[in-house]
This record gives sequence, structure tokens and C-alpha cells, in this order.
Amino acid sequence: MHETKCRIVHGWVEDIEADPAAAGGCRLLVKQEEGWLLEIAMGPPGCPLKLGDEVSLAVDRARPTRVLSIVDHSTGEGARFLCSDGGCWFTEMDLLIIAVVAASFAAALEWVAVPAFAAFVLVYVLLRQSRLKLRRQREAARIDYLLDKDYFLWRAALDRKRDAP
Repeated sequence: MHETKCRIVHGWVEDIEADPAAAGGCRLLVKQEEGWLLEIAMGPPGCPLKLGDEVSLAVDRARPTRVLSIVDHSTGEGARFLCSDGGCWFTEMDLLIIAVVAASFAAALEWVAVPAFAAFVLVYVLLRQSRLKLRRQREAARIDYLLDKDYFLWRAALDRKRDAP
């Protein structure tokens, strides 16, 4: 299987407190099965977390303190914290494409290029936003799948370990 951008963590809520550094954020302390404590900063949880709740987290591999998604298995609720990947700003490649099209329109159409170029930019922005929204939805579905799959494997192994004499 290909390398994923997230790491799945399972455990129990050990502590949760408001993060003074981030407005509306919180710091979550998760106790893993092996006894390790993992401290994670995240936005406001979309579900009410209580001490001792069994949770699964999808954590960004590039920034291990960033939560992408959390599922509280005690209540069955969850929340996603996927970023927009700069969805409202143009990247360098977008600006290059727009500049090339503007130059070619100006060379070929002269003054008629202004409304044609404005129409092109509008269509380009709409297509780009649609593509980014689709990418975010696909990423969220992939993370949800990984969380479910890994949780069931982890829970089965934990139950087998507890049932073993």
C-alpha cells in the first residue's frame, strides 16, 4: 500500500484543556495502550470529549502535533480538521497559466481580449475551486476509511490480548 500522509493513533483521553496559545483550541493528552502519553494541540473538538473516552486520531506525519480527524468511540461522534490547502489563493503555477493566457489573448485579440480574459479567469477560478473541493472530500473519505480499518484491527488485537490467559 502506498505511503499515507497521516498516522493513526488510538488511546484514551487522559486530559483535555483549553490552549491559551490558540483561540478556541485545546490541548488533548491521549494515553496509548503501551502507556505512552501523546500531547496534541487541535481546534475545538466537534464532539464532547470526556476523560477516559476511547478515541482514534489521524495525525499529520509532517506535523505530528496536528490532528486531521478525531473519532470518539465512546459516543460514536467525530470531527475533521482538514485544511483548505490555500484554496482561496493562487499558486505560482496558476499565476503562470493566467499570465500566459493573458499574453496570448492580448496578442491575438487586442481589445476584445479584456472581456475574453475576464471570462477565462472566472471559469478557471470556478474549476480550480471545484477541483480543490473534490480533493478535500476524497482526502476526508480516505482518512475516515483508514481510521475505521485501523481501529477495528487495533481493537481486535487488544481484545485478543485481554482474553488470552
